[in-house]
Amino acid sequence: MDQADRCSQGHTGANHRNQVDDPRNSELFVAINEIKRLKPDIFILENVPGLKRDRNKSSDKSGGGNMSGSSHDDESTNFAVEGIKRLRNIGYQARMVQLDARSFGSPQNRIRLFLICARKGVPLPSIPSPTHANPHLERNLFVGGSNSNRSFYVGERGTYGSAPMPAVTVLDAISDLPQFEYQYVNQTLSQRSHMPRFDPLKAAGNRVGFLVPVPYHTPPANDFQARQRTGSAKIENHYTPPWTPRELDMYV
Repeated sequence: MDQADRCSQGHTGANHRNQVDDPRNSELFVAINEIKRLKPDIFILENVPGLKRDRNKSSDKSGGGNMSGSSHDDESTNFAVEGIKRLRNIGYQARMVQLDARSFGSPQNRIRLFLICARKGVPLPSIPSPTHANPHLERNLFVGGSNSNRSFYVGERGTYGSAPMPAVTVLDAISDLPQFEYQYVNQTLSQRSHMPRFDPLKAAGNRVGFLVPVPYHTPPANDFQARQRTGSAKIENHYTPPWTPRELDMYV
């Protein structure tokens, strides 16, 4: 797990701990201390949107001192804003943007927050325009130095979430995968008897499905599938976690 993963875990909505007190939140400031030391011309910091929701209510515990010049962090400031303040104090411009991976060819909506930064005097990179339509786009915010927000449109003017290429669907992503079925207490959860069957309660090594690489079900049906194969003729890791009897009873 890299440093970005550890930092994101503290702010993600999937974390059921008290997010404000999660020690992993300080990884942002550890990264900024490294930026101060290495002095790159351009860099990008990525995290979950919770970075601009969670409040920074503790002093800097990253070991690098408080770069804002005060003895304590502003209790009303979220982590994203505090990070931008510290970056500006060490000579960097910063632009914050929230982007959805589906707008760039992913088959799932996955929203992330980015700080695009450059040293003073170095042109600040522009924010990428979406490449793929996003039918479930909530909003993408571009936040500049003036803190002005604007949503964007790409393609036909006035069509929200449009882009030069069509959205990638889940079917686009998985239709070429080998199919298999669960069989539970002499019940098959569908009538597709031609498929390989696996008992979801008896997982080998906590896996239900193909434990060895198997050929793809069909040739690649689209560019997404072709890119994912990277020249391979077989799919690895094609299995699910085991199910519990209660889960299967609810499904049946």
